[in-house]
Amino acid sequence: MPSINRIRLVNIQYDKGGKQYADELFKLHGKNTLINLANGGGKTLWLQLVMQTQLPGGHMGSRRMVDLLAHERYTGHILVEWKLDTQGEREFLLTGFCFTKASDEEGELKYFTYAHPYRIGDELSIAKMPLVADGKVIGYQDYYNLLRKESSVQTFSQHDRRKYIQHLANYHIYEKEWLSIRTTNGSEGGMDGFFARSKTEQSLLENLLIPTVDQALFQDDNEAQDLANSFLKYKDKLLRIPQIEKNLEEFQEIESAGRSVVDKVAAYSEAQKVRSTLEGQLVFVKNRLEEMVGEREEEAAALTEVVTMLKEQIREEEFKQASLDVNALQAEFRAAERKLADLAVRLEELDEQETTAEKNVRLHRAIPKFLQIKELEKRLARDRETLSGLDMQNEDLLTEVATYRGQFLSLWQDKLTSLQSELKAKQEERETWKQAEVDAEKEHDRVAALLNDLSKSGGELENWFKQYEKQKSAVRDLLGDEIAEEPTAERDNLRWQELEGNKTVRESDAQVEAWDAEIEKVQKQIETERDDLRKAMRDQDKLEGKIELFESERSKLAARLELVDLAREDLHGSRAELELKLTEKREGYAYEYNKLAAKKGALEEKRALLSNADYYVPSQELLRFQAVLSDWGIESSLGSQWLQAQEPSIREAHVRTNPMLPYALLLTDPDMRKLRDPRLDWEGLYLESLIPLLTLPDQESSHESATGTGALVSLGTETAFLTLHGGYSPFLSQEALDRRRTSLETEMATLVETMDVVEKSRRHIEQVADELLRFFETYKKNPMTDWQTKRDSLQLKVAEKNETITTQTHHITTLRTQITDTKKSVKDTQETLTTLRDKLRVLDPLATLAAELPDRETSRKNQAEQETALQAELKEQSRIRHDARDQENRLIPAVYALESEESALQKARTQYLGTDADTTTPLPAEEGLTYDTVCGKLESLEGLLAQKSVGRDELIRLIQNHEESIKLNQAYIDEQAINADELAAHTTQPPASELTFWETKLKESRAEQKQVETERTDLQADQKKIEGKIETEEKKVKKDFDRAPYAYDDTIDLGTERDRLKLLLSDLWNQRKTNEGALAEIEKSREEAKSLFQKTDTLLSAYSIERDPLDLAEDRAQKLESEPTAVVTELDKGLQRTAKQTEERRREMEDEFFRFERSIDKYESKIVQKFIRSVIDSKAEGDMSDIEQVRPVFEKCFEMMKLYVEKAHLERQELEEAKEELVHRCLQHAERVYDNLKSIAQYTKIDYRGKKVQAIDIQLKEKWETPVGLKLMSQYLHALTEELQQKSAKDEDEDDIEKWLMIKLSSKHLLNVVAPISEARIKVFKPQQVPGEKVRYDHWSEIMKWSGGEQYTGCFAMFIAVLSYLRAKMSGLDNASKVLLADNPFGVVSSPHLLQVIFQLARVNRVQMICLSDHNKQSIYDLFEVVYSLKLVAALGRSVIQSSERRPESVMEAGFYEIDFDQEVETEQKSLLL
Repeated sequence: MPSINRIRLVNIQYDKGGKQYADELFKLHGKNTLINLANGGGKTLWLQLVMQTQLPGGHMGSRRMVDLLAHERYTGHILVEWKLDTQGEREFLLTGFCFTKASDEEGELKYFTYAHPYRIGDELSIAKMPLVADGKVIGYQDYYNLLRKESSVQTFSQHDRRKYIQHLANYHIYEKEWLSIRTTNGSEGGMDGFFARSKTEQSLLENLLIPTVDQALFQDDNEAQDLANSFLKYKDKLLRIPQIEKNLEEFQEIESAGRSVVDKVAAYSEAQKVRSTLEGQLVFVKNRLEEMVGEREEEAAALTEVVTMLKEQIREEEFKQASLDVNALQAEFRAAERKLADLAVRLEELDEQETTAEKNVRLHRAIPKFLQIKELEKRLARDRETLSGLDMQNEDLLTEVATYRGQFLSLWQDKLTSLQSELKAKQEERETWKQAEVDAEKEHDRVAALLNDLSKSGGELENWFKQYEKQKSAVRDLLGDEIAEEPTAERDNLRWQELEGNKTVRESDAQVEAWDAEIEKVQKQIETERDDLRKAMRDQDKLEGKIELFESERSKLAARLELVDLAREDLHGSRAELELKLTEKREGYAYEYNKLAAKKGALEEKRALLSNADYYVPSQELLRFQAVLSDWGIESSLGSQWLQAQEPSIREAHVRTNPMLPYALLLTDPDMRKLRDPRLDWEGLYLESLIPLLTLPDQESSHESATGTGALVSLGTETAFLTLHGGYSPFLSQEALDRRRTSLETEMATLVETMDVVEKSRRHIEQVADELLRFFETYKKNPMTDWQTKRDSLQLKVAEKNETITTQTHHITTLRTQITDTKKSVKDTQETLTTLRDKLRVLDPLATLAAELPDRETSRKNQAEQETALQAELKEQSRIRHDARDQENRLIPAVYALESEESALQKARTQYLGTDADTTTPLPAEEGLTYDTVCGKLESLEGLLAQKSVGRDELIRLIQNHEESIKLNQAYIDEQAINADELAAHTTQPPASELTFWETKLKESRAEQKQVETERTDLQADQKKIEGKIETEEKKVKKDFDRAPYAYDDTIDLGTERDRLKLLLSDLWNQRKTNEGALAEIEKSREEAKSLFQKTDTLLSAYSIERDPLDLAEDRAQKLESEPTAVVTELDKGLQRTAKQTEERRREMEDEFFRFERSIDKYESKIVQKFIRSVIDSKAEGDMSDIEQVRPVFEKCFEMMKLYVEKAHLERQELEEAKEELVHRCLQHAERVYDNLKSIAQYTKIDYRGKKVQAIDIQLKEKWETPVGLKLMSQYLHALTEELQQKSAKDEDEDDIEKWLMIKLSSKHLLNVVAPISEARIKVFKPQQVPGEKVRYDHWSEIMKWSGGEQYTGCFAMFIAVLSYLRAKMSGLDNASKVLLADNPFGVVSSPHLLQVIFQLARVNRVQMICLSDHNKQSIYDLFEVVYSLKLVAALGRSVIQSSERRPESVMEAGFYEIDFDQEVETEQKSLLL
């Protein structure tokens, strides 16, 4: 997981609102951090708050998040910023948890979570998140709406908790890790809670390490249970193997005996059928022969007409085929024309490019010369000015020199004119011979090209003849000389045979496909029938279940009704009566119960009255009336209470005096008078019984006025008496009162028992009524009638489906046999076709070449004649070219001498005239003055001038040089054909790269132009060849078909058309040959049929056969058409054999049947019994000598047994393969678990006091060799299979078996097979407090005996190893960042040597330690880069958490500093106090 960079807590209230995190931002920077709080300051709460962003809504022990809202409904915010494990720019993930209390009555926690990835400077970073506005915390819904608007923030509702956790997993923040971290913080220093079930080495492996490896290896529970599921898949098959083996043996014996019977019956039935068939077939043959005679006559006439039509059609299609080559060459010629047009356009483009490039090249070459001329002209003007000054001193000599120069110029011009005339004549003569040579060269090239073309075509002809001889030799070697000389006829014959064979193969393949389709169709029908059968059987089972359930419920209900004397046979018919009776009984019991309840209430009231006083109280109403009188201010006492105070001896006398005394209230006289007060509310008083009000009796005279005797007491008159019944006795004596109390208790108990019986009876009646109601609601009418009908229908349907399946299966078997035979026939035909094709492959090319042979020989002869003529013409042109070249070479020295002399004259002119050559005026030469004399004079005068003016020559030389350079440059510019206007625009020399560019461009244009010219020349030559070929092919078509070639449309693909015509002609030729051959055969067959018709008529008379005809079998019917004589002969011989064979086979059949019936009585298999019943029933019902009745019976059983055998073998094979695969998979899984367990310890390597130490050492049994492992695993699975068979034999529950298998095939048990867990040893490094002591390891089971700090260190090492291993496997990163929160680990670990181990383990595994503690030791501070001290500060009636960041002294001394990366402003918390 990434490390935690910052944490922000906003408006977190706890301890019933007495304490609060207003807005605290903790800057951890991904470093080890210590949060220092006093005991009771909320360390566990701080951990719970931080973990809400990883475990939303999670508890911490019994502490719930909603408990923070118990005092008040408010909104709190928890934000954690993670520093992600990324390369380059730092990236962060903000996770948040916003909570409040729900507004419903239950007031549960309501929250949402969110996630926001970002980089430095984001506007929604943890510090800038707008949680506070104007001093108030943003509300739950407002904040949720705000985040929903931000596209970069992803929010998750409370119901999307799983999605949120899965989203965090994308950033390597895993729920299972944080659950483990929460477990380790169950109490302060609670690391041992994580290992509560792993105190021993074996339990550690079984309960923690192996499940951890499973968690890393498997994505979910289904994948983990894959091995067990694979084993379960074959469980039932394993248990069926013994029965399968037994059935296989019985089936083999039964089938052998049954097939013997079928064979005998088939033999006898076949003999009978053969005779009957032969007789019927003979009748059929006679009738058919008569029909054949007429058919052959009709067929002969029809075939004659067909052959004529085929000849005409073949002629037309051959004409089109011959025209294909002409059309192909014409298409090729048109394509060449289009390509030539494209090349012409391209040449024009290239010419234009070349002109442009050449012009720019000349321009860029002329510019430097032009600039040089400008510079030289400046220098020339300056030097001429200097020369004029010198010439002023030598005017006489100069005048003489000028005279001679004028004469020199005249003489020079005359000589030059004469020389140029002679040179021109020589050059014209040379050009004449040169042109003659060029013409001869062109003619020579033309003739050579013709010879070359002729040579090419000659080469093609020679290749053709070589190919022809090669093919002929191959045919001769393979097929002989005769066929090699005339290959066409043999080729046509072979093609016809090939077509017939192909036709046969196609028909057979079509038949096989039809049979396959029929098999597939029947199989689908069988599957449909089986599905219907399964459905019908399922419906049958369901119906039987319904009937069974109905009968069960009906029986139960009838038994219940019988208990209440309501037994009825027809429940539905007696429904109204039963419901009425049950209602009456229920109401009767209810009435009785109510009566008893009323009686019970009276008894309870009476018992209460007797239990609350020592005297007898007649009724509760008496006490109530006493209370009313008391409220009115009238005191009274109970008569019974007054009697209880009297002497027992006089009580009876008082009662006899006034029998109403025990039931009356006694008042004094003044109180009696108060009763007359009109203010008393007598109307508001309601009494249910008479209550007398008497004055207190006078004890002296009360007994004296008593009258009456016995039980009757007079009331003062002779007409009013009261009886002194037994109810007076409790008033008179204490013993009677006690007896009354006892009797009440007894009566109450009896009454309760009676009520209980009545209530149970009532409830029983209600239950019966409810069951009856449910029964009638479920079955509104008696369903048995419909169900019985449906049951009979389903049974009939099942029987029909089984019969249909059997019939269709037999049909499939027949079709498969036919397919096998047909495929064998097709294979033989294909082998024959292969031989034919091999011959055709050799013969076809020769036949094609042989058709072209006459034309090719004519072409070769014509070509030889053309070649001779062209060779003569080529020789003549070579001679002409050689003569012209000799004449040209003869004139070259003369032209060169004249050109040299002309050049010497130009030099003399320059020498004697110099720069004045253009300005000197020619003068007539003096008489007798020659050209050479003038040259001498000028040389003398110029020498004299040179002596007088030494520097003048140098000046003249410079002027001459300038003039010469100007001329040369101007000549170069003129040569480049660049005018002055184009050069005038350039004052500076352009870069050399421009000239290079244009030169390259010119070169490329010329090269491409040359290439295109070459391509055009080649294409034109090819076009001429095509023209010749077109003319040749057109003549050939004209010659063969006496008309112009057929013209195809441009849209037609000639190659496809050629193939089509080839196939069509082949088919037409085959049809023609077939029909011609058929015509001859028909004529022959007609004569043969007439003869055989007479013979069959004689046979029928001889055998006295009079019966209906019987169709022949397909093959014999076909044979009758082709070989009727053989068929008639076979029928004659067959009738002679059948009589004897029939009797012999009947006796054999009866004997075999008797033996079979005796042999199958010993088998007990249900399938065998079913087989026997089928046979016996069939024998009783029909003629067992008829194979058509016997075979289906036996074949049905055979097919059933065959299917069972195939299925059994397949099951056994699949089981062995699956078992082998399962063994490999189990061993591979064990190896993976083994390797992963060994790798866990690598995460605990640390450097401890200069030594490399591994804190955890997991020692398993040495790894096994693969063969040994496979053997052990196979033995284990075999034992597992046997145990499974035992469990199945005991009918144990399937779910229990599945659970048992899941356990037996778990990683723990599979590893235990090859590396027993009991032999595993896990050792833990025990840090020593004294330096220099030997490194010590103890077994894992021993660390629970270590001191608290040492134990925590050992558990921490194991926890880090598990955490790092799991993280590496789940994230795919070798050493990803991790975070560990610890609640006061220093309570148990405070020794430096232990802390050193813990923090080294954290460092090497990149674990960010975030610890909470109340310790203030400097040694603890030194372990952390960041330390926060949290204190409670009183503000506005509550305590507010204030944090202060402090740096450990050792860190500060080392120069550590940390700058907040985005310079965010802390939120002011004072404004948040609520």
